[in-house]
Amino acid sequence: MSKHLKIFVSVLFIVIITLLICITRFYFDVSKDTAKNISNPVVYSRTEQSANGLCIFTNENSLSGVSDKDGNIILEPVWNTIEIENENSFVVSSDSFGNQTLYGCVDSEGNVKVPFVYSGFEKFGTENMTFYVGKVAGSDSCIIYNNSFNPCFNRVWQGYEISGNKIKLCYNENVYSYFAGDDGISLKSAVIKNKAMKKIYSVSINSRVLLSKLDYRNLEKISDCISAYLNYAFTENFSYMEDYVISGQNQEYSAFFEACPEVVSKRLRAVKDISVYQEKTNDGKQYITASVKISAGISYDSDSSNFDLTDNYHAVLRFQKKEFGTVNMISASFSDDNINPEEFSDSPEN
Repeated sequence: MSKHLKIFVSVLFIVIITLLICITRFYFDVSKDTAKNISNPVVYSRTEQSANGLCIFTNENSLSGVSDKDGNIILEPVWNTIEIENENSFVVSSDSFGNQTLYGCVDSEGNVKVPFVYSGFEKFGTENMTFYVGKVAGSDSCIIYNNSFNPCFNRVWQGYEISGNKIKLCYNENVYSYFAGDDGISLKSAVIKNKAMKKIYSVSINSRVLLSKLDYRNLEKISDCISAYLNYAFTENFSYMEDYVISGQNQEYSAFFEACPEVVSKRLRAVKDISVYQEKTNDGKQYITASVKISAGISYDSDSSNFDLTDNYHAVLRFQKKEFGTVNMISASFSDDNINPEEFSDSPEN
């Protein structure tokens, strides 16, 4: 799946979720006006559920509602199940969508806060800060909510794994490990997979300082820039770079052996190592730098003879973080350490 198609699918899914919110608001508006149709329901059972005295009760139809400690009805009994999360957030379920029981969240007025598209919710976090995984019905997708039931990310994740107050979130083949603390959720490590010239590589980042400044979108953009640059470097087709070049800025990009007419062909054999780190140059400017080590083969002419050579090479990509937290690539090139045609070995490639 291409990068543009992935973005389109993600945006389409979010649009669908938004439409479902509107639909569920229409069908599940059990606000005080709607509640006028239900007067003084017969209470068959009542259970203390929260520190502020809110109770769950059931009526003669085995449907659940919420009342306060004085018996005043907060939520009318129209729900299959109810979990009281706080005084204004209630996880409820209903089977009004055909024969399927779906879960969502409503406030104390009965207004929908989280749409009814989930097969259930799973909690993680600390005693003072709870997060919720909304498991999208009929798929492995999920959306992460904070304790106010606001989405933590502008993304529908494709899988998750919870261990205590830690959660791993998956998107395509990328894995992000987050830690849930009293102050919120923070990124602790990331592994982003990609490919260039059909060679698969991964970018692993564990730096707390770097991860505190870059979110998953910026990390994926850095990985995509590495892929775009390597494709350009070995083909000299600048169209690979067009999505990542900012017009009107001073930028420096050079292809692999660009200034060596002796080289007649070049082949990326493997992406061996990638490290991403912060860098401060002698002029005081700060950059985010990606160091890319590769193995490559080249064919070159020397004294009217053709030779092949395989060696290791090193590319450096620099990024600047702009306003709104976006990173932009400003330069990319291979170092001159071992790109010197005069030092090519005359030994044929094994």
